[in-house]
Amino acid sequence: MTDVNPELVVIICSANRAVILHETLVSLARQTHSPEHIVVCVPDETSVLASTRELPRTRIIIGPRGLTAQRNFAVSQVASGSELILFLDDDVELVDRFIARIRSTFARCPDVVLAGGVDIGHGESAASLTREAARHLLDITPRKQGRDQTSFQNLSRRGQFWRWHLKHSTRNSGCALCVAKRLALEPSTGDSVLINVPNIVGCAMCVRRSLLFKVRFDERLVRYGYLEDLDFSSQCRRHGGVVVDTRAILVHLTVPSGRSSELRRGFSEVMNPLYIWSKGNASFFRTLLFSHLIRRPLENLVRSGWSHAARERLKGNLVAFSRLLRGALEPDYVLNLRD
Repeated sequence: MTDVNPELVVIICSANRAVILHETLVSLARQTHSPEHIVVCVPDETSVLASTRELPRTRIIIGPRGLTAQRNFAVSQVASGSELILFLDDDVELVDRFIARIRSTFARCPDVVLAGGVDIGHGESAASLTREAARHLLDITPRKQGRDQTSFQNLSRRGQFWRWHLKHSTRNSGCALCVAKRLALEPSTGDSVLINVPNIVGCAMCVRRSLLFKVRFDERLVRYGYLEDLDFSSQCRRHGGVVVDTRAILVHLTVPSGRSSELRRGFSEVMNPLYIWSKGNASFFRTLLFSHLIRRPLENLVRSGWSHAARERLKGNLVAFSRLLRGALEPDYVLNLRD
């Protein structure tokens, strides 16, 4: 275990959301421990404001279109010497000590290879999560001021219980993240709690850079890269611990602008999880069958009566099923779909 803070680089990939991207970059200035560098990868010049280019420690690079391809390209542009890479979505708001806590997790726990925080805005109405509302939510959440004594090898009793509970009761990432959110919202109990989870939510996940020589984002998960975080986390878990720190809280605004069409989203809801399962990176019953192949189409069917978006996603679901019946396991076929 070491007291040295590892060097950390933030990577943000974006497209067609210049204002949202700028607001997120400005919000990073409120961190108590700033990253050494920030790399922003966009597919074209119009995706970045002129004022964004003037921000300190921020480097803008032009890369391919699509989240997974952009992230892989951005990693290749990071200078050697950086120990940690924190991937952020372009629409997140972080607690002011988020980076400090993530750094501490890696410094204290050498067996951790991938770490994330807790999205306390998860489940809130997307329309209500303005930037101001997100900051207010972070401000009113009880801050845990523990001494950073928890380690991955020797968790607190509460952490040990949840570790056992998650291992023996379910491997569903939604359950694990709900447990983490509940602990994050509780009043301070002293030391921080690290929870083993099946996967980290992709809006804010930090990985040891050395692991990226062995693990990459799958570029067949094109455009928005639906479930790319599940696939990436599963690859990382083969090399070490995957945890969330309940004191590293954030709010993901889930701004829809600039994302793929609802038709393409519906296609990916069915095709991507089956593709990821075929690689051995997802469980069959909970992740594939119940969470996606059954749940998503049924939800879209029920909502299709009053929601145009749900009808489009349902059409995408059906296109995916038709491709699967032909024996075509092609997540990148989504590029052939047109609204």
